[in-house]
Amino acid sequence: MVTLTDIKEVLGIDTGDNSQDHYLQNLIRRASFRISSACNRQLEYSELIEYFNGNNSDKLYLKNWPVWEIVQLQEFNPETGDYEELINRAGDTVKNSVYIYEGSNGGLIRLLKNYTFGNSLLYLDSSETDHCIRIKYKAGYKNIKGAGTICGSAGTSEISGDETLFETELRIGDRLVTGNFEYTVGEILSDIVLNLSCNLDRTILKESYRVCNVPADLAEAVLMLAAGSYLLKKYEAYGMDQKTESVSAALYNKIKGVADSSSLSPNVKMRFKEFDLGLVIEVYRKINV
Repeated sequence: MVTLTDIKEVLGIDTGDNSQDHYLQNLIRRASFRISSACNRQLEYSELIEYFNGNNSDKLYLKNWPVWEIVQLQEFNPETGDYEELINRAGDTVKNSVYIYEGSNGGLIRLLKNYTFGNSLLYLDSSETDHCIRIKYKAGYKNIKGAGTICGSAGTSEISGDETLFETELRIGDRLVTGNFEYTVGEILSDIVLNLSCNLDRTILKESYRVCNVPADLAEAVLMLAAGSYLLKKYEAYGMDQKTESVSAALYNKIKGVADSSSLSPNVKMRFKEFDLGLVIEVYRKINV
């Protein structure tokens, strides 16, 4: 959700100092997990499996979003006692038979070509009644290393790639991060060509890059919790290192207090002071599961 560079910048640790990288990375993972748990969904990009009752409808809300890909869609067959492919007509695939909604309809998918998500009443004599639909899918916010390398000329918006996977890894509106520069994707033409939403102010020549679509407030939540946990450990205060600690107002208020009394820069202290973790959890919390 955030990078080692991000947390080092907040904590005032030199980017060339790798002595604590493993510990800092663990704090980032732990913060991401605890915020995901508080939001009742998986926020970080991963492959997931969910089971559902059949609703005899062509629409279904998945628990996690943004949804990137439906990998497998199966329906339980009580006669064989096994899961079988729901999309099963000649020429039909999951890719051409399932529509994934974006934007405000987080987690919503729709079956096309008159397919439906079955009917749980058909499985009353089966132990699988409560989960007759099995869906494997990829979802969550990305902050990952992109495949291949990219090039682009100053004064133009076109980015060309070498061994890149733009169509798979990116969506319009995602951020393409290279070095200390960040650009918004405006149009994806192929796996190796895309247009940015603005012209480049410098030339890019075979550079590696990151794909990022993590909302700023969510990234800040992970960063503040991870960095704050580091400060709690440093000042020997009770914090997230305790396995039973939850993401609570008491914990975050303690982090703010320790940050305010630390040697961090005034701007960083203000970030801790102004940030509202509870509001972020409220915004991203999945309720209708």
